[in-house]
Amino acid sequence: MIQLRRIVAEKRLAFLAVAVSVAAVVGLHVLAVYPLTIGAAQARQREAASAQTLATAQRSYRAARGTTDEMSVTSEQLERFYTEILPRDLASAREITYARLAAFASAHDLRIERRNGSSDHEEGSNLIRLRLTMLLTGEWADIRAFIAAVEEASEFIVIHEIVLIQSEEEAALGLTLSVSTYYRAALGA
Repeated sequence: MIQLRRIVAEKRLAFLAVAVSVAAVVGLHVLAVYPLTIGAAQARQREAASAQTLATAQRSYRAARGTTDEMSVTSEQLERFYTEILPRDLASAREITYARLAAFASAHDLRIERRNGSSDHEEGSNLIRLRLTMLLTGEWADIRAFIAAVEEASEFIVIHEIVLIQSEEEAALGLTLSVSTYYRAALGA
């Protein structure tokens, strides 16, 4: 132990220099390196969080873009439906319901006993419904062929109700048919 004291006393400057160097390294580590290490770790965490947020935002963007594209296609299809499938106006709708159905009835040997129509406009919709109720008489095979012709027609006709009536006095069947079609309300109407 005495030798150690003698060595320390003789080499005091060297020990002091080493102690100061060690203190400087520890101080540099505590004051500079450690905060930079913590800052770098936090930066990596922020980078990972930002990458995750970016990935989520990109997925949301793709989903929104897909929805926008689908809405665009749907809007185009709806506009095509309005312009190409539905009647343009009341006159076209009447042509489909009155004239076309009368032609089908005549082609299938059915007699029109009575028909009446009405139109209504549902609030909040830009479509007007033209509804027609017809009473036809004829044979069963002709009635079936007439209904098939209405169902297969290229015009937009919705069958709401079909009622068959068998009269005891007559051999013919009665058919009450309720149909409708829609047309777009005039802009500004």
